[in-house]
Amino acid sequence: MYIIRHKFTLQILHTLSAKLTLNLTGPQVYSAYDPGTMELLKSKNDSFPDVFNVDENGYIQEKTLQQKLLADEVDFAQIFNPEQLGPSSSDEENKGIQDLIDFVVEQNLIDSQYKADIVFGYLVDNFEKNLQEKYSQGMELKLLKGYMDWQDERKPRNDIRQRKYLKMKEDVEAIKAIHKPMMNRVKQVMAELGS
Repeated sequence: MYIIRHKFTLQILHTLSAKLTLNLTGPQVYSAYDPGTMELLKSKNDSFPDVFNVDENGYIQEKTLQQKLLADEVDFAQIFNPEQLGPSSSDEENKGIQDLIDFVVEQNLIDSQYKADIVFGYLVDNFEKNLQEKYSQGMELKLLKGYMDWQDERKPRNDIRQRKYLKMKEDVEAIKAIHKPMMNRVKQVMAELGS
């Protein structure tokens, strides 16, 4: 795909769906092409993103999320939307979230209470989602009841109810260990915004 863009306003003036192997020039793509005010861009796809970079060869490259955040071209509510969380959590997803939190904190992008509330709410939702995936509320209550019954029965040795409860407690602590540092970083930013 070929795109003609105004050099100064960055407005897209014309697009042409044609193979890049044709090596078309500006006037071949757009009859009103003016090399003084217009530029010829290329996209390897049949579409192009709303926000993009252009490499030295004129090819459109989608901006990274970090570039979009730095340029204030994306809304925090859109990025830190709990509905964007995947159906199941993974170490990779949590690492990506942690990297994103590190980035916005280090770049001082959480510059209002509104943004801080959005990011913190997103982290809480992700934490709860991770807990829910590991132990549903019903399962958690069942294991807790079994543990209480085990205690009422004078703690018989090698009882599976104790082991299951302790395993759940260990798993919950592991989930907290992943999320607590991120939440604390955002809480610290929130405190600084409030002072």
